[in-house]
Amino acid sequence: MFAEPYSVLGGALGQSGGAIVEQPTRRRTASRAAEPEVILDADRLARAVALFADIGCLGPLWMEAGNAALTLAMPAPLPSRLDASGVARTSVGEDGVVLWLPQQWAWLWGVAGGRALTLESPRGETLLRLLPRRVTPGFAFALDALIKTRGGGPRIWLDLASGRQQSSLHDVGSHPVWAILAQTTAAVIPGLTDADLAELTGCLALDSHRLRAMGHASAVDPELISGLLAICTDQHQPLWCATGNAGVLVYRRLSLTHSQLHAGRRWLRGKDVALSLAHQELATAWVVEGGGMRHLRLYDHQGRAVAMLGAVAEPGGREPPLWRRLIDALRN
Repeated sequence: MFAEPYSVLGGALGQSGGAIVEQPTRRRTASRAAEPEVILDADRLARAVALFADIGCLGPLWMEAGNAALTLAMPAPLPSRLDASGVARTSVGEDGVVLWLPQQWAWLWGVAGGRALTLESPRGETLLRLLPRRVTPGFAFALDALIKTRGGGPRIWLDLASGRQQSSLHDVGSHPVWAILAQTTAAVIPGLTDADLAELTGCLALDSHRLRAMGHASAVDPELISGLLAICTDQHQPLWCATGNAGVLVYRRLSLTHSQLHAGRRWLRGKDVALSLAHQELATAWVVEGGGMRHLRLYDHQGRAVAMLGAVAEPGGREPPLWRRLIDALRN
């Protein structure tokens, strides 16, 4: 699911500090074709979140979350408890928010030698990677011991869902994540509504009528998005990005300083944050205007939301001049 053969943290940008440079995706074809319908079990959910709290005690971690087209990496603020709606929220200071949806977690895989952990959905989709900032013998031993104690092998079956679910992305009323998002206020991720969060989790597919109902919306060339991000990075234009999948949603402000093209992806890095974009995975891109600011919405070939991107507003809520020029150029 995520960028290969390089991780966002290491890879083409040469991130130092012990980050994993090569991280091949384990692709399995086990019989998990049907996506389970979620049956909320408070005790199981609490145990799963407590497991992540234990993992966080092993040492400083980075997280990689997103989808096949865009991956965002940053220090991992792991959850320690659930709220009444069965969602966990953690923050990255004032720069970011992570929304954890454990109802879609199924497997937690440990990479040999304590190098990383991979969280998967019931269908085998990668939801999250956790990587130590520096792999040490002590960390590797503790991580291996934790996985074997909890799972008896290289993986832990979280056992959070059962039953069958036949809904598509369009069947919002029956999608297992929708009931959770419907209880989530827009304040969880600044400026985004529960319908926006539903797009990022796959509950809602692209609907141009809904976009236009939000304000002025126009389609632009998705192949130009990579270059736009490179210009913003070169000019030190602060951005924000919201991305994720069925199990993890991330909102983060980005202060990017380095940009590079490698292996068909745009790699961007700043202080304590990294982003990877595969423009060939983008099918459509939209400029949406609302509240005096314009932002981008990116979608893949299945109509799933890849990410929502925008510039951090200037004092008074004004659109930054560089962003205004770039968006005008996209639309023209």
